[in-house]
Parts: sequence; structure tokens; C-alpha cells
Amino acid sequence: MNILDKKWWFLGLLVLLIASLSISSHSLWMDEAIRIEYANRSISDGYFDRQWGLLQMGLMHLQYLWGALIGKTEIAYRCLNIPFLLVSAIYFSLILRKFNLSSLWLLVICVHPIVVYYMNDAGPYIILLACSAAVYYHCFFSEQQNSLMNVIVTLIWLTIGFCVHFIYGFAVLLFVCSIMYKWKKNGSFKSINKEIFVGLIFVPLFMYITYMYLLHMGHGAERGWSKPGILNLGFVAYAFSGLCGLGLPRNDIRMGNYHLINWEMIACVSVFCISLIVLICRTYKALWSFLRQPAMVSALILGGIFFLASYSRNFQFWERHMMFLFPMFVVGMVFLLSAAWRKTLWDKLYVSLLVALLLVSSCQLRWVYKYHKDDQKGAYLYVQQRGLFNSDIPVIAQGFPYLYRYYNCRDYSGPVPPMPDNIVLADNFSYAQILQTVDDCAKRSSTICLILAEKSISAKHFYSKAEAIFEEMGFKVTSSNDFNTFKILILTTDSKA
Repeated sequence: MNILDKKWWFLGLLVLLIASLSISSHSLWMDEAIRIEYANRSISDGYFDRQWGLLQMGLMHLQYLWGALIGKTEIAYRCLNIPFLLVSAIYFSLILRKFNLSSLWLLVICVHPIVVYYMNDAGPYIILLACSAAVYYHCFFSEQQNSLMNVIVTLIWLTIGFCVHFIYGFAVLLFVCSIMYKWKKNGSFKSINKEIFVGLIFVPLFMYITYMYLLHMGHGAERGWSKPGILNLGFVAYAFSGLCGLGLPRNDIRMGNYHLINWEMIACVSVFCISLIVLICRTYKALWSFLRQPAMVSALILGGIFFLASYSRNFQFWERHMMFLFPMFVVGMVFLLSAAWRKTLWDKLYVSLLVALLLVSSCQLRWVYKYHKDDQKGAYLYVQQRGLFNSDIPVIAQGFPYLYRYYNCRDYSGPVPPMPDNIVLADNFSYAQILQTVDDCAKRSSTICLILAEKSISAKHFYSKAEAIFEEMGFKVTSSNDFNTFKILILTTDSKA
């Protein structure tokens, strides 16, 4: 790659444009808000929370420094993803060259819905994408695979990823697989002596990080999680294929709101799947050759081991937890698209259709509200703008501590402001307790504000019909507003009286 070539500068600018357009000031969702708060408070106070501090310590320090330099808004924190997307683009370009693919296919990778969605996430996932693309390249595609520097760089990227998120420790298996492949290919120990030597130097560091993670990592059963299964794998395939912005939004999938599927979604998903099946049938030889690539075989082995480990720990994984598999999946996708594009005019038509649908999926994830994350910011501002904090109106709230802690104290100076006296936290309330609490509050106030979090165990069973339930109880619902998994009801007791 000649960095002085105008083509690469042009592609770099396009990738930068895609990255910039992918970022917005939409509400931080719960995980983002918790990470950022702990990143600031933990490092300032010298204390790391059991789950969020110690299990993502590298990310905590990175976000703390980034926030101090760039700012502490949603956009500022998400801009941390931009340099890592550029790193990903460089490594993807190098991998595409090894498959003799045009560098223009890099743009298809960068507008993939997975990339666009997680560019707008103040979390570790684009960082893990960069680490993964780098590890695949240095382990399987680098022209300097036998050099000491290549091995050192590989292990540095693995260390960065492991420090950023505990789950990336599984990616070490890619390094192990590359060693096994090289040993099998050359048939001598001498061919892998550099990997063994440098690997042994890094072993104490990896063992220490692993020990810290295992020491503070809980079991999924402790959080009420069941073992992962076909649904988890199905969603990973659904997301990796690029369907997340064409079919049912992920929040509705998580809540089982399949009744919201409409004909537009069915048509888009059907056309995409049919085109994908045609692509596979027309390029099955290319697919078979790609599946036999050492990098792809290693990715499949890694995926299988990760699934077994998740199953043993009751870990309900999503596609973001398997970001170390995504580079080979998306490279395989563009490999097949490129193979089909070189065939007939009809092949070019369905390839163009697939790329167009990927772009539509990404655009909907970025700009269509129902595909966005939980709108905690919208819910908080609704309560704030109506002067309901510290008012005489009781506010029965689920998921509210996260809203209040981040959006009420953005500079993180001093202690977290105390929760207003009129807030009744109902995160752990059962359905019956919520109804009872509403009735109790109605005895002292004629107006009640109720914030329901669709993802809470108690609310998800009556979230969609909450208005009818409270009207049956005799309340008048004077206002009902949805904020992507949050519903705010204003109830009055006029009809009860």
C-alpha cells in the first residue's frame, strides 16, 4: 500500500465521512452511560466498580483521557471510534489485497450495518473491530509473518483488545491457531520459535489480566440468565448478514414484539435473503475456497469454543460479543459479491441489490428512530422540562438511576446528586407492586408520573397495554409518550373520584 497514492487518500476521506455521518447525539443507552460514569468517577476516586471498572479497565482509562481532551458529550465520546475505524480500514484494505479484491469493496465493509450501528456507540466494539482486523492480518495475511516484529505487533493488538473488554481474551485462540497452521505447513519447530519466544514473554501479562477478570466475573445464572442457544446464534447471523435495519428492530426482538412485523419488513428481508441465496448458489466454489482459508477455519474454531464457554457460564451473547469473528465474515461477504460481480449482467443486478439493501439497512439504523437504542435522554428531558423533579407529583420510575446519574451530572465533579424526594424507584418491583405503588401514591396526589422500562422483568409483560390497565383501574391517562423502550404515563385520579 502506497500511502502517497491519491486513491488511498480519497478512500480515507470517504471512510472518515462515513464515520462522521454514523455518529449522533442520540441518548446513551444504559451500558454506555454506566461505562462513562465509572470511567470518570472510578479513575478520579481511585476506585473501580466490580463489574464495570475491573472488567473493562483499559476502556475506562481510554474514555477518561478522551473525555478530558475532547469533551463529555455523547458525540465526543463516540468520536473515539473514528481513529479505530480508520485503523480497521487500513487492515481491511491489506486483507482485501491478499484476495485480489478492489479497494472499493472497502466502502461496502465500512457501510455495513454492524459498523454503522457501533460507530454510534460509546463502547469498546469498534476498538475490538480494529484489534480483530489487525490480528487476522498479522496472523494469516502479512507478508512479514516470519518476522519478530510481526509477532510482537500481533500480541500488542491482542493485549489492547483484552484490556478493553474481557471477552476479547478468546481472540488469543487466533494466535494459537496461526502457530499450529504454520507448524503443520512447515513441519518444524524452528518455523514457530519466534511465536513461542514472544508468546512466553506475554504469558504473565495475559495470566494476570485473566486472573483479574475471573476474580470479578459473575455467572450468568446470578443475573437470571438462561443458557444461550439457537436464538442467540440466529441473531448473530441476522446482524452479521446486515438485516438489523431491514427487519424488526433489535429492541423489539429482545422483547419478543413479533406482532410489530409489517409487510415492508417482510418484503425487504425476503428480497435480501433470496438475493443472498442466489449469491451463494452462484459462487459456491468461491465460498468453498474461502471457507478453507486458515483464517476462516480459525474463526470458526474460535466461534465454537466461544459458544461452549458462553453455554457453560449462562452468558447470553449478542453479535457485539462476537466482534472478533466479524472481520472474516464481512471479508467473506465481499469476496462472494466480487466473485459474482465478475460474472454476467444478471449477477451484477442482484449484487447491486444486496449492496443497496445493506445501505438502506445502515441508513435506517442511523436515522430512523425506531431502530435507535433506548432513549433514556428523551425520557429524562421529558421529566425535567415538565418540572417533575422535586415537585409534589410522585414519579414512579424504572431504569431511572441511570438516567439521573448521567444526564443530571455531566461534568462528574463531586458526588452524584441525591435522588429527588418525589422519585419512587421501582426497578425491582413486581407487576403487583407497581399497581399497589400507583394506588398508594394516588391517595396523596391527584397526579402521578409513571416511567416504565420495557426491558425490566415486571414491565415487559404489560408495557404495550399499560394505558388500558390503568384506565380499567379507574385512572385517567392524560399523557402517554414512548421513548424507545421507555414509556411515560401521566395518570390522574379524576375518574377515580
